[in-house]
Amino acid sequence: MAAGTVVSRATGLIRQVLQGAALGTGLLATTYNQANTVPTSLYFLLIGGALNSVLVPQLVRARAEDPDGGAAFEQRLVTLVLCVLGAGTALATWAAPEIISVYQQDTPATHDAFELTVVFARFLLPQIFFYGVFSIFGQVLNARNRFGAMMWTPVLNNVVLITMFGLYLGMMTAPEKVSDITGAQVRLLGIGTTLALTVQALALVPYAHEAGFRLRPRFDWRGAGLRKSVNAARWTLLFVLANLVASTVVTRLASAADAALPSDGVGYTAYSYAQQIWMLPQSIVTVSLVTALLPRMSRAVTEHRLDDLRADLSRALRISGVIIVPAAFFFVAFGPQIALLLFAHGATDAADTVPLGHMLQAFGLGLIPFSAQYLL
Repeated sequence: MAAGTVVSRATGLIRQVLQGAALGTGLLATTYNQANTVPTSLYFLLIGGALNSVLVPQLVRARAEDPDGGAAFEQRLVTLVLCVLGAGTALATWAAPEIISVYQQDTPATHDAFELTVVFARFLLPQIFFYGVFSIFGQVLNARNRFGAMMWTPVLNNVVLITMFGLYLGMMTAPEKVSDITGAQVRLLGIGTTLALTVQALALVPYAHEAGFRLRPRFDWRGAGLRKSVNAARWTLLFVLANLVASTVVTRLASAADAALPSDGVGYTAYSYAQQIWMLPQSIVTVSLVTALLPRMSRAVTEHRLDDLRADLSRALRISGVIIVPAAFFFVAFGPQIALLLFAHGATDAADTVPLGHMLQAFGLGLIPFSAQYLL
């Protein structure tokens, strides 16, 4: 699992470097990056937070306790998730201008950037549905102790994006300002990004079928035990809402910085690039540990073996700390150098990476509690 995650994150880093070279770190890049962040935020708000932290234990419980091994529960749950996300995706795409206005203000000085962000959002918001497909089929596999596919399929996403940004750099003149980008470039970025996630999501379907899951739509949700899953997800939903409020405040502040200094790399894109680099150790180590241990810990709870649960939790905190703690101090010490090495290419020069490097330093030590919080 960690090997799959390492390859996924390595190809993701190549994609991010190419993205920085193609779009830079200023206002133009922010229009794409903000639009690309919205589907993730809405997906987690709709159902993603519950899927990732609550439903695996429910799936494990159903497989252990239901006479059919949880097959009917899985089919109802998958049907419910896909219906909710399908409706949510359609509604969000229709309301794209209103959603973007939450993150940035439409003023005469920023109107072009606002309009471009809305256009990107209409291309990218269908990702909400495919995030759900990837997550629900991944959790079906995790409940069966099949972890590999969910770790390796993001590589397909990155390969498509690497190809897309390579085409963007090789075949077109990279624009420096929002007003310079062409319709063809917008379509390439929008369609290519959504296609990448679609490939990643649909690649899990045959693995789930091979593991014994049969996709059969079931709408007999009443009295099927799904209410327990919804009740268990309430605190997770509150957590997601709090995160969404915080990220919205940060995004509006960062967008204002981009509007004031559109070419200096001091706003949202620099912030998001620094955050993605900062999260790499947690993504490789902690996420792999949690994904592997969650079904086992869920069975321990179901069988009232709390000592085993405590031992697994302690082991995971100690193992992750071996990597996470040195990585946090490494970011504090070498943030500017890391930013210079990775992003001073193409549309981004050395001066543009300085704010990004300082943001990476500021994130630094927060990696330790962030990783522990994810596990807990």
